[in-house]
Amino acid sequence: MGTQADEVKGLVSVIIVTYQRLNYLKETIQSVLNQNFNNIEVVVASDGYESDVEQHVNELKEMGYRISYCFTEHCGYPAKPRNLALSKCNGEYIAFCDDDDLWEKDKIRKQFAFLEEHPEYILCATNRRTIDSNNKPLNERNLKWLPKKNFNEMIFLTNYITYSSVMARKENIIQAKAFKDDHRFRAVEDYHLWIKLSQMGKFGVLQSVETYYRVHASNISKSLLEGNKKLLLVFKDAFPELSISVVWKSLAYLLVYFKIICYKVFSR
Repeated sequence: MGTQADEVKGLVSVIIVTYQRLNYLKETIQSVLNQNFNNIEVVVASDGYESDVEQHVNELKEMGYRISYCFTEHCGYPAKPRNLALSKCNGEYIAFCDDDDLWEKDKIRKQFAFLEEHPEYILCATNRRTIDSNNKPLNERNLKWLPKKNFNEMIFLTNYITYSSVMARKENIIQAKAFKDDHRFRAVEDYHLWIKLSQMGKFGVLQSVETYYRVHASNISKSLLEGNKKLLLVFKDAFPELSISVVWKSLAYLLVYFKIICYKVFSR
């Protein structure tokens, strides 16, 4: 349990953005508070003020947990409340978790140990398992593949990083200007950030399942065709500012255009 007496050095700030999912949110917060790692603070940010969320956070705060609540005016995309939450964080490290996902108890302890032992790494992700609305594992949809090498370059070809699995150094997130605050990037603002971070230091991946990604009707999702069009938006915005080789840029664009053509052809 994180308390106010903990030191900022080595502190992990956990950002949870929420919107009208109090029941799921309670489970998510509890999985964070149950971590086998003491030096944690939690910042819950709502996309629009939610009195029931504020009340729940205040109840936990009165119990001695280091947790706070903030909100933005409702905008319909998570980048704005994520960035607000980031501005409230005191930690050396930032961990992200969606308001309906869950963690294994050792997730933060393992990631903290990895990043402390490897200062050249700026981000550590984990493998994930998908669950349904009742927390039942969906084995047929498990993420069974993660790159064994070339972690940074592979991010240009596919977003293998699950948002709720990420823990990264705050200074690098700030340097990367955090999440793109633009509604056009809804559902890909995390990918946009990973691409920018990929040029600042090494990515590490824990192959063990430490994150549970929930699949249900209210997930932010798009068709495969529209999703790939958004990838083009990400590339066109991020690539000009980064020192990425022509080879990787070309591969990224070719793969997305190939998928777009395939989806158009086979969807007729």
